[in-house]
Amino acid sequence: MKTIAAVLLGCLLSVPARAADQVNVSVFQSVSDAGVYIAMDRGYFAAVDIDVAVTQLDATTMVDTALASGQIDVAGGSPGAGVYNAIRQGVPIHIVADKGSMPTGHGYIGLVLRHGLESTVKQVADLKGRRLAWPAFDVGGTNAVALDHLLRLGGLGWADVDPINLTFGDSLAALASGGVDGAYLIEPLMTEAVSRGIGSIMLTGDKMYENQQVAVLLYGPGFWQRRRDVATRFMIAYLRGVRDYDDAFNGHGDRAGIVAVLAAHTSVKTIALYDRMVMPGLDRDGRVNLAGMREDLRWFRAAGLVGGAIDDAALFDSSFVDAAVALLKH
Repeated sequence: MKTIAAVLLGCLLSVPARAADQVNVSVFQSVSDAGVYIAMDRGYFAAVDIDVAVTQLDATTMVDTALASGQIDVAGGSPGAGVYNAIRQGVPIHIVADKGSMPTGHGYIGLVLRHGLESTVKQVADLKGRRLAWPAFDVGGTNAVALDHLLRLGGLGWADVDPINLTFGDSLAALASGGVDGAYLIEPLMTEAVSRGIGSIMLTGDKMYENQQVAVLLYGPGFWQRRRDVATRFMIAYLRGVRDYDDAFNGHGDRAGIVAVLAAHTSVKTIALYDRMVMPGLDRDGRVNLAGMREDLRWFRAAGLVGGAIDDAALFDSSFVDAAVALLKH
């Protein structure tokens, strides 16, 4: 005999005769967008009667504004000072799920040393006096907290190194030209630096700051407030995509098929790279590292980048992943 939840899930996963609900989603074309792309490609959104339209907004401030105004319904974002300030100031955007973290084996951002320094920079303490390309370290990004964790591993402080703010792409170029001694690079740039002989990986992100919450899924107010049924159905489809990804890269699923989806939709087009680069961690149940986010928030407040406290209820709205996981278990 079927449970009520099983019957409900069956209804949600069948396509009704009415027109599908439109959901506008901002993506970065990054591998951490896997849950969205896989759900699109494999028909998981269609199965819950949702038609997804994707767009790309790069700047966090643009994402926050577009979400708050209703221009987009769902977006990926970095849980840095900008997002926390928006939430604290009453901008009604909600962090609703994980979209990229660094558990053990998934440090997909890491410190790459310039080629030739391997013999002299063997431990974190040896970074003293070195010039490091570190994206968004001075504007309240999650990378800033990662740098702080790295320095503390070697008993160093911020005054002990010379960080410069460059984009990931410019950081790779600076490393190649010898303009910096090390660079904090995201995949596939980390793998590219090694394969081109530009540098060697000193530490991946999971060794600096295990389980750091690098990216999150955000809902706008028009979505989580007025379209809760659609928002829950979106989360069901999204987590189905995330679980396919997790299975594929942990030896339990269709790796070749998932790689083909990612190569088709993300900026990483070369199939062979997926066998060499470090893949982002995506939580099967969409759970964020709330404890880590609290620590990040405390760090941002101490640095004067966030002006006040935020309680857990405002920091993470778990209601959508709770509902989706309960249904997906049956």
